[in-house]
Amino acid sequence: MTVTNPQQVYDEIKEAYLRYIDTTFRLRSPALMAERRRLLEEPDRLFTDALLEPVLPYDATVPLAEVVDELGLDPKVGELVGEALFGAYTKPGDPYLLRSHQAEALRQSLQPGLADGRNVVVTSGTGSGKTEAFLLPVLIRLVAASLRRPPDSPIYPWWDNSGEAWRSVRHGSSRPAAIRSIVLYPTNALVEDQMTRLRKAIRSIQTSAGLQPWFGRYPSATLGSGNLPEPRDRKKVEAVAREIRAITAEYDALIEADGVDLAQFSDPRQGEMLTRWDMVISPPDVLVTNYSMLNVMLMRDIEEPMFEATRQWLRSNKRNVFTLVVDELHLYRGTKGSEVAMIVRNLLSRLGLEPESPQLRFLATSASLTDDPTGLDYLEQFFGVPRSSFYVTAGSPRNVDAELPLNASDLERAWQLTPEGERAPAIVEQFSLAKAVASACRDREGQVRATRLGELAEKLFDDPNQRALQIALEALGSLEAGPHSIPLRVHMFARTLSGLWACSNPSCDQIPSCGREKREEGLGIGRLFGITTSSCECGGRVLELLFCFICGDISLGGYVGAEEEGATFLTATPVQVSSERVAPVSKRLHSDYRWYRPGLKQSLRTWSPKTPSGGKAEIGFAAVNYDPLLGALISPPSGRGTGMVLTGIPADDSLRTPSLPVYCPRCDLRVRQLDGATYFEGEVLSPIRAHTAGFSISTQKLMTQLHRSMGDTVEDSRAIVFTDSRDDAART
Repeated sequence: MTVTNPQQVYDEIKEAYLRYIDTTFRLRSPALMAERRRLLEEPDRLFTDALLEPVLPYDATVPLAEVVDELGLDPKVGELVGEALFGAYTKPGDPYLLRSHQAEALRQSLQPGLADGRNVVVTSGTGSGKTEAFLLPVLIRLVAASLRRPPDSPIYPWWDNSGEAWRSVRHGSSRPAAIRSIVLYPTNALVEDQMTRLRKAIRSIQTSAGLQPWFGRYPSATLGSGNLPEPRDRKKVEAVAREIRAITAEYDALIEADGVDLAQFSDPRQGEMLTRWDMVISPPDVLVTNYSMLNVMLMRDIEEPMFEATRQWLRSNKRNVFTLVVDELHLYRGTKGSEVAMIVRNLLSRLGLEPESPQLRFLATSASLTDDPTGLDYLEQFFGVPRSSFYVTAGSPRNVDAELPLNASDLERAWQLTPEGERAPAIVEQFSLAKAVASACRDREGQVRATRLGELAEKLFDDPNQRALQIALEALGSLEAGPHSIPLRVHMFARTLSGLWACSNPSCDQIPSCGREKREEGLGIGRLFGITTSSCECGGRVLELLFCFICGDISLGGYVGAEEEGATFLTATPVQVSSERVAPVSKRLHSDYRWYRPGLKQSLRTWSPKTPSGGKAEIGFAAVNYDPLLGALISPPSGRGTGMVLTGIPADDSLRTPSLPVYCPRCDLRVRQLDGATYFEGEVLSPIRAHTAGFSISTQKLMTQLHRSMGDTVEDSRAIVFTDSRDDAART
């Protein structure tokens, strides 16, 4: 069943993740598990309050044909580009309409010469069509120039002619090959996303007019690395040809498939250049890359033909204009911003363009840049051109002013009295809920912001009535999207479980009363902590809470703070702050980290790993006294003690002995046999674990429940998962 209430979705996701913790990190003490659950349910521990953000629509009201006419262009240019970018959203026969910032970007960018405001920065909100705002000028220029020339020759499919000498896919083309535009993205992930839109647009232009615009992406993974093929390089050419034939075969197989967006798949027969060889010898009209790859290209000789061809094209006609598009401009700050700014200057130098050249245009998008003096200073310094040359437009989002607060009692009463099938549309219309919710998300400066649901309830109604808010969200979520609706985006934040700590004082008086009354005898620990801290208010030392994943037995772990006169003092955090990430507990060394189990348990288990020198060590369990106020492990004068530690650890400092036992002292079970070389290399497969959950498994659990809550179909529960870590992304 599809859930449309974001708070319900969030609650179900939280409950699913907490169930996963209860199951995977099972303890033999039900009372301790209940305490842990209450601790993790605390606000901002694993989950924050959900935030709701209205995505204000930007209404399209400006006819593209009018702007094209203002600019003195052939009407056919507007028809072709309009169909390419907006055809999917426009009814047959209706005019192609632009949003105000898209029209402004087109007008300003196509101004002649050195007019003020010729370089455009679009700062409109999410979902406002910023991509179309820069694709419009790029494609308008490209199509207008193409219509003035004879039709281009067909592509040369060299991958199907492997017996012949290699020739570029543009072999025989009568149109000068040059880079008309470079679209610069900060990451490869954004390159992939925007390539889909570019493919759709250029394929549409090719189909509608028979024109052949060329485009290609040039990240590090592009096929055809190395020097251009020579006649003797047939094996190298054939290897790449096989990959391209596989790409075309995959595309052909998908043509008849239902529900497949073909724009997500490359097809070199439709103007997309897939190899570096093709792009180097015959540059594409539109080159898509990232700043680090562009920097590499500018430093190597192999890509020089691309820049030389573009230089020649610019010199051949003063009307030719090179456009540099920088997406997500706000990401280039500080050292990174300076680096990219130097890359831009290097590029212009290689193309023979002065910053004040009438043949140069900049287009950029940003989520946060403004046209105040600070923003204009940044633009001037980044691009190296006068601030007067920039035109910053934020567009005009729909007006959503509404009278607040609404009456919560009236809303609840209307919800109860309205027939179930008519509730959502009737309630939304009667109370103007879409505008009211959006208005309640305005901050003191009047900006619409993501707002916590609790704060939203207080602003939206005459009292902080969460029930009324849930009705409002359910009603809005039940409606189909339409031209007058306001999309709502909900931000739900979750942390992975990254550890749990406990007071090591068995006599701790800080345990919550509900937990103290139900705890079993002999657990040997005090209050639980969700973050690291040095000591409990009772005076006891706080250590990391460990457990046996087989039987749920609990134990503690602490870093060695100091050792003196037979005592080892433990702390919850490493004494030496390392620049590296803290190692997982299975990779911590006995010299740095100690395992301690409160309470004695009869266990005769030992293990005898071989040392690298060929000897054997006899390692097992021994009694120890522990002072919880000092956090000190002290060898007992007799066989009795307060708990257990490892014994028999070799004194050889060259051995990287792990800190955890191979066996659990309570259930006497282990994971599997380890050979001596592995054991003394600092890692152990122990049943003793920490309360940590990895990114990949946590993502899996969160996404699984998201799918369950959002709906039964792919359309209901589509999702994108991404991470800044390449390794995490691959594992996920």
